[in-house]
Amino acid sequence: MKVTETYYDATRPSLSEADASDMPRYVIELTYANGEMYWRYNPPQSAIDAGVVSRQVLFGKRIKAWAKADEFNKQLDSWALKDLDTQRKQGIEHSPTVDGLVEKYFNDRAFYKNAETTQKDYRYFLKCLCKTEVKGRPLGSYKFKHVDGPIANIAYDKWALQGPTYAEHIRGCGRRVWNLADTKWSLLFSNPWRKIADPATKPKRDVEWTQDQIETFLEASLSKWEWRNVGLSMVLAYELGQRLGDMRVLEWSNYIAHDGTLDFIQNKGKNKKEPVRMICKLNPWLIARIEEQMQHFGDSKFIVPHPGKMEPYTANHFSKTGQRIREAAGLPDHLKMMDMRRTAINEGLDKGYAQDQMMAMTGHKSIASMKPYVVQHHERANKIIAARNTLTSKK
Repeated sequence: MKVTETYYDATRPSLSEADASDMPRYVIELTYANGEMYWRYNPPQSAIDAGVVSRQVLFGKRIKAWAKADEFNKQLDSWALKDLDTQRKQGIEHSPTVDGLVEKYFNDRAFYKNAETTQKDYRYFLKCLCKTEVKGRPLGSYKFKHVDGPIANIAYDKWALQGPTYAEHIRGCGRRVWNLADTKWSLLFSNPWRKIADPATKPKRDVEWTQDQIETFLEASLSKWEWRNVGLSMVLAYELGQRLGDMRVLEWSNYIAHDGTLDFIQNKGKNKKEPVRMICKLNPWLIARIEEQMQHFGDSKFIVPHPGKMEPYTANHFSKTGQRIREAAGLPDHLKMMDMRRTAINEGLDKGYAQDQMMAMTGHKSIASMKPYVVQHHERANKIIAARNTLTSKK
């Protein structure tokens, strides 16, 4: 029977949100070609090498399969405790596998100094890295010292099939962990994620939304409760010229009710010496929407959280929900929510504001950093030429 692997996704409707948090460690959800679901147990290679547990299919229904995985994990934990003294004597307090290296990062200060949403993104993409099958087994089961350029390229080619952004996100997270393994932990002296042949690249986007398209998207997002906050996040990004990532993690502490402003630090560069602080005045329509949010989500820490979890959407879930809204609204596939910042910048340029003036709205520190957002319009160029009142135009 043909088998296709579909690793667990938080948005997958086949399992409840509660089930997701109960899934035992090292369990992978799979489906046969006929749609029937089953599970496989994929423990760390170090435990397999020690003969403690093995990689195997968990037969039976979900409850029985997960119970079996819990038994295996108890055996694994018991072995890990007995082996801890030996590992400490060797100076190794983590598994020598990719799984172990990633876990070491999750317990390191370098991880915890990231913003909460950034931590979630790292967890998601590093989980994708570890679950990627290379030569018949998950990359997480490989000893990290054995992950070389060819293995990294095989994994990267699989990620690239899902798009350059997805591939580069995972690669960037892997590069970060391997950098620390080299410079901080002295476990490795090379980084295979730097040696990707022909990395996937995104062509420069020049897509702008029309105001009618934005309104259509907003109306569609408000048609379903679970879509509402994605639509509002996008409109905030458009109206204020900000990154979507900053809007989806806004907290109530960022909202200054008495003067209708949002006061926040941009996440990009947040941990640098001079982070960018934005104080954005909201228009009456946005203030009314924020007040509505207070009624519905005032008990949450966040202004536009996931309605079920009351926490910010993960980047992946946010993007997928946006795609569903766009499809329901009947909008073209080439439109993406991330185009809101570009749309806002070019609207400002069309109104006659210079790029250095637009930097006050966007928070860019240089014209060069804002350049990727600027779209070259023939209409804008012709308007400037006509406005100059040149010598020959007077003849």
